Amino acid sequence: AKTLTEEIAPEEKNQAVIDFQKELDQSLSLVLHEHEVEPAAFFELTLIKEGAKGDDLAVSGGNLIIFDKEKKAIYSLELSKRKSAILTGGEELTGGEQVATFLPKIYLLTERGIFQFDKETKRQSLVIKTDENWGEIIDFRAFGSNLYLLDKEARLAETDESRQGEIWKYPSIEAGFGAYRHWLKGEVDFSDALGMSIDGSIWVLKADGTILKFTRGSEDPFTISGLDQPLNHPSAIFTDDDQKNLYILDKGNSRVVVVEKSGEYHAQYLWEGLAEVTAMVASEEEKKIFLLSGDKIFAIEIR
Repeated sequence: AKTLTEEIAPEEKNQAVIDFQKELDQSLSLVLHEHEVEPAAFFELTLIKEGAKGDDLAVSGGNLIIFDKEKKAIYSLELSKRKSAILTGGEELTGGEQVATFLPKIYLLTERGIFQFDKETKRQSLVIKTDENWGEIIDFRAFGSNLYLLDKEARLAETDESRQGEIWKYPSIEAGFGAYRHWLKGEVDFSDALGMSIDGSIWVLKADGTILKFTRGSEDPFTISGLDQPLNHPSAIFTDDDQKNLYILDKGNSRVVVVEKSGEYHAQYLWEGLAEVTAMVASEEEKKIFLLSGDKIFAIEIR
């Protein structure tokens, strides 16, 4: 019906056709779970510190953790009360790129390795030094007290040979972290990987919109079905063990796509402002998708 009405020349459309098209568009939005949104700012980082802005975002235990590269600082924001704080800062955070958290521990990937801050004890240290076998670490996550690093091109210490990609697992031990392990059981091409998320399985987003799922180091078949148009220049993926769905930041189509973990399309949220977003997390408990853009955190209501 939509295709047929669009084929009618503008000069031939009477009021009945125009009214029908409006009603049809509204119905399609409901059927497709397609929502055009204009989210308000959930929080302004300048309320924490003058000139503050965010470069990366993580979530754990009802708290957002924000990394400010320019100010060399890590902030926290309690979602239920919107209570904020400066957790730590200083030269030790120089060269920081990405933040991860499994509260009370907060981790920052830096050029020297992985920096850890304990929110309860306030202790901080470099817990993992950059390893010569790392290639290009493009993302990392904390899960179950362990750390997982997504490497585009790793080197195998045993043979000194390179491979197209690896996920390094650093197991938690009493004194910090043990020696890394090769988490993947086979060789995988991560040359165009963009990022990952963990909910027990590890989900890796690739530049062409492909999502790879790995469980216990082995790849599981996964495809998205029911999406009206393919992903175009996606930039981030998010889920964790508290979320039922996957959330994909699809900048090329100015939308956040929500997909069930079975692969079935669930919903999408369209907003032109997504071009400026640098990081995304979601909380189904809070019924919000949080988007980091400069000095503001925006929130989209999950419907």
